[in-house]
Amino acid sequence: MSTVPLARFSPAMPVCLLLAVTLAAPARSGPIEPASKPYTLFMGSDLSVARGKDFFKVYDVSGSSFVVVIGGAETQIPMWGGTHDLKVAPTLKLSDVSATVTGFKCERAYTPGNDPVMLRQRRSMEVSAAMGDAASLAEGQAVAAANGGYVVGNAPPQGMTAAEARRDASTAQTALQNGIANGATGLALAALQAAAGRATADANNLTNAETATATQQMDADRLSSAVADAAFARLHAEEDRAKEQFDAVAADFEISSETPLKKPFIVLTVLFREKPGDRGTLRSLIYARALDEIGSKPQKIHILKGGLPPGYELERYEIHFYDSGREIASDVAPKRVALSRDDAFEYMKIEYFTNHKGETLAASPAIGKPDRKTEIALTPRQRDAVFYVKISKEGMPLEVFTDESCSEQAGEDMASVIKGIRFYPALEKGNPVGGIARLVLSQLKM
Repeated sequence: MSTVPLARFSPAMPVCLLLAVTLAAPARSGPIEPASKPYTLFMGSDLSVARGKDFFKVYDVSGSSFVVVIGGAETQIPMWGGTHDLKVAPTLKLSDVSATVTGFKCERAYTPGNDPVMLRQRRSMEVSAAMGDAASLAEGQAVAAANGGYVVGNAPPQGMTAAEARRDASTAQTALQNGIANGATGLALAALQAAAGRATADANNLTNAETATATQQMDADRLSSAVADAAFARLHAEEDRAKEQFDAVAADFEISSETPLKKPFIVLTVLFREKPGDRGTLRSLIYARALDEIGSKPQKIHILKGGLPPGYELERYEIHFYDSGREIASDVAPKRVALSRDDAFEYMKIEYFTNHKGETLAASPAIGKPDRKTEIALTPRQRDAVFYVKISKEGMPLEVFTDESCSEQAGEDMASVIKGIRFYPALEKGNPVGGIARLVLSQLKM
């Protein structure tokens, strides 16, 4: 798997114009390519992060750090701990791997701490919980009082009010005082004392029961009111949401790939305006995240990135996918065009000639990594051996040899494999000429 940047083309150049360049290319010699289009041309994006005064290309994302190469060594730059200067360079790229992305959606959202619905619900639940506790406590106190909980072993009589019990207690106390005044002693005095004590206990218990019952009813009414308030809170929350004071961006999609992606990461770029309708405040947000290994089974991905000004306006967005430092195509890649092997090769040659004007170079492999079926049929020696291929000035393979002097031809099986490979032609002062290319099949990137 590989991607090849075609930086010579302007990002603003329409893909249809680029395709016209291919269609106008001279006729090619060599075997006819199958009608399939296994390559994708698309507008990619190179992300760079500043370290000191210099910018370095991001090759990977590890946890919460960017991975760059500085002085030949991998270096991690934490995303947290302050702001970073980032650059995103649109670059036309070619890839032989395309991830399948379905259900992609990117929209404004709320962070949990600022979501009006969650805020209202949380406050309503807190109030309801407190009132529910108070109501339960009041009910317990009422039951305890009704069962003599305030004087152990003295449940008040049924059918008597607290006022009646207090009158009985006053009468019993008066009788006790009169008995003492009249010289009552022994069993008579004990009977008066017991009657007064029981009547006082009944009066206290019934008074406490009535108070607790009243408190219980009041707290129950408050709880009912809180439940009603919760319904109104939801209504008010929807009214708050209608104000659209979003402070985050959310993206959701499913991703899979027939070619396993061992070290994938994504970069989401968002262009926004701080205030709706304000044409002068276009700003950007860049979000990068490492993903688990991706295979043929679709994975659900959810992104929520906060820190945006409340009420911002979403202008446009793009999401880019990378694996082991190389960007790959996807169903949502900007300006994507499916290409056959030979059409892809024409783009690569244009880039090659542009980057090597006036130079003299040997021929070299460009594109045509054997497919899985062909690769399985090769022996380990065939995959890793060095072959020498005679190349036309158009970059087409002519003959394949096992030695540098091109005296020993390889077998028919290798000649068949070589027919599917395309080569950068040799250059003499920038002009394409025939030549000989050194080839190791296992080293082909695309």
